[in-house]
Amino acid sequence: MSTYLERLNKKKKENNSTYDTYLDRQEAQNIRNGKDTLFSDYQNLINSHNSTIQDTQKYSDVKDYNSGINYGNRDSLHNSINTDYNNYQNISDRLKKFRNEYVNMYGEDNVKTLEEGLSSIGNNIHNVSSGIENLNNYWDSVKKNFKTEDDWKNYQYQQNKEKDYSVLSSMTDDEIIDALRYGNDKLYRYSNEDNNSTAYQSNIVDYIKEKGSNHLLN
Repeated sequence: MSTYLERLNKKKKENNSTYDTYLDRQEAQNIRNGKDTLFSDYQNLINSHNSTIQDTQKYSDVKDYNSGINYGNRDSLHNSINTDYNNYQNISDRLKKFRNEYVNMYGEDNVKTLEEGLSSIGNNIHNVSSGIENLNNYWDSVKKNFKTEDDWKNYQYQQNKEKDYSVLSSMTDDEIIDALRYGNDKLYRYSNEDNNSTAYQSNIVDYIKEKGSNHLLN
């Protein structure tokens, strides 16, 4: 007398199936009949993740103290990246489990292209998630260490001034004069729209004065 497993394996062979559960067999049948949604789900994932990237960029672009420490879309971004990851994982699992069915239906090249795209999205989801976490940590640190916007700006000013002084110390007098007149990409810019603003020049002027090279200002 045959065992249950032997009878089950025989039935699988008779049905040309390698799937244990009814739902898996039904899913495989849907793929064979062209009723599976894997490729459309993949496209929806791309669209969803692109939207998450755009929302993350908006967060990254925040420069205002109050907007940063009180950013209102943290929970929304958290939910979006979690949704992207769950959908990515679901599609990856389905493709792995039913890969032979997809190859038979859509061809090896199309399946490989999908696998490569999924791998890229998976890496990107990880990077975006890390970016969101870094932004949260940054603004949490700002809120903890600086009680007012003026405190925060003064700290930034001093940090950037130290960086400028370090760059200026490696320049010749002629290079310093050119930087004062025309700006220099190596120096901190207070405003991308106004590189020759008084604020931008002030670090150079202060450096020249502290160096005792006032003749460079003439």
